[in-house]
Amino acid sequence: GDTITVYPELEILNEPLDFNVDELKKIINEGDHVKIISGKHKNETGLVLAVDEEEDILTVFSDVSSVGIKVYASNVVEAAEVSAGRDTLGNYRLHDMVMLGPGNFVVIVKVENNGFKVMDTSGKIHSARLQDVGKKRFSRNSVAYDSQQNQVTVKDSVNVIEGEHQGKKGEIKHILKFYLFLYNRRLTSTSGIFVVQARMTLLVGQRLRRHNEMHDQFAAPRPRMQRPRMVSRRQRNSNLGEAMFQERVIIVRGRHKGFTGIVKDVMETTYQVELDAKPDRVTVRKDWVKSREEVEQSRQRRQEVNPYLGRETPLIGSQTPRRDDGGRTPIHDSSIQDGSMTPGPVPSTPSSDAFNPAAYADDDNNEIYTPAPEDAQTPRTPLTAPGTTTTPYTPQTNPLSPYTGGDGGLGEAPFTAGPATPVTPTPNTPYTPGVQDEDEQGDGGIPNDVAVIYNGQRGVVRGGSSSGYEVEFQSGERRTVTESKLQLIRPSKNGLQVKIIKGRRRGQIGKILSSSEESRVIQLLDDHEMLVFEAAALAEYVPA
Repeated sequence: GDTITVYPELEILNEPLDFNVDELKKIINEGDHVKIISGKHKNETGLVLAVDEEEDILTVFSDVSSVGIKVYASNVVEAAEVSAGRDTLGNYRLHDMVMLGPGNFVVIVKVENNGFKVMDTSGKIHSARLQDVGKKRFSRNSVAYDSQQNQVTVKDSVNVIEGEHQGKKGEIKHILKFYLFLYNRRLTSTSGIFVVQARMTLLVGQRLRRHNEMHDQFAAPRPRMQRPRMVSRRQRNSNLGEAMFQERVIIVRGRHKGFTGIVKDVMETTYQVELDAKPDRVTVRKDWVKSREEVEQSRQRRQEVNPYLGRETPLIGSQTPRRDDGGRTPIHDSSIQDGSMTPGPVPSTPSSDAFNPAAYADDDNNEIYTPAPEDAQTPRTPLTAPGTTTTPYTPQTNPLSPYTGGDGGLGEAPFTAGPATPVTPTPNTPYTPGVQDEDEQGDGGIPNDVAVIYNGQRGVVRGGSSSGYEVEFQSGERRTVTESKLQLIRPSKNGLQVKIIKGRRRGQIGKILSSSEESRVIQLLDDHEMLVFEAAALAEYVPA
């Protein structure tokens, strides 16, 4: 009813007194420990922080959520108990992953009287009624991969290295595709739960690899301690599977040609490869995949070919005459008898060398040939061996004329050689075998669209020519300036876009995630890969 019976604490009043409800008011003081008996925070307990006597409203620091909540004084009572909060409703518990609609999975972050507060993969909080919640989903067999391709599973601890939660650390509660639901007890507003993408994290105990360790995606990886991985029976029974499992490979044929990735499963005739470019696994035939060692060896073989020599003729080679071979040309010992032999006199004894007919008089098959006009051959220049320098010379200016071999030379009759086109050889630059072209590693000048300083003015390089670089200043003026007068601006501010100006990744664009005195951690814009570069390898990027 509307009447309340009160027992006075005064000794002179021994009988109970009746009052109307509007005639009484609860007395709650700051520092009292109270329990909420009605409203949406029912059964929660906490400490009174402030009292608004005019509005009859209390500010209570909740023992459950560790945040301040406001309630009417009429809805609380003094209590010594400390509530642990409600963490179950029906068949569901706090932090369970449940289905909320077809294919939509969420995590429970708060249990209310008739429903839940849930978090989706974008980090948004929604209300859900008990009857709307579907089956649970368990993540104990799920895996994901962090920014350095380390495998992570439930209960692993990771550090968040980018994004909204950068700098936070958490334990993996659930894995949904490439999303991680992490728990950090300091996040009281959502019962410690927050969500990030796996590529934004780094497994605790691992480190970011520096750029000089990652300059080549096929370079041999540094050995590091990794968690034991489960290998299927089929993989254990295959030597090839054991060799390729977890290896970085490149796909050389098919619709995914050119993609790189890591072998995650080995079948009898196929590999399952997780691509680096996107969180997806594809099945590829074994003969369509090459390991990094095969690609590197193939690349080295191509680079070792001398570009100045081309291909050698197998029957001839590029031989140098020996001193005891007389005046014979390099092709003399070829399997072809009528090579390009020098027709002039040679310093050999006529009876013993230089194909003297008398030396072979006992051979009925040894005849003195009279060459027909079509037998005349164009003189050839012997191939130049690697490591030698060819001296330029002046060729004959007239076609070959008939001549007679001298004493001790070939016993052939004079013949008329066919006209030969004079050849002007190009001087050959000495070539050092084994030295590869490293232009791609060098600076290559200042690239376009990077910020520079000229005479104290800030500008942007917009182009280049033989006379210098075209620099656009803030006033809109454009001027051609030589490289020696330009100073690059070294970026250090987080979030700033930069262009790589050195190394194999020269020309790629990224943004700074963090920086130190000598290095910068950047994320590439094209494939979102995170790398560590020296400050001197970066310049501030200003798009046109």
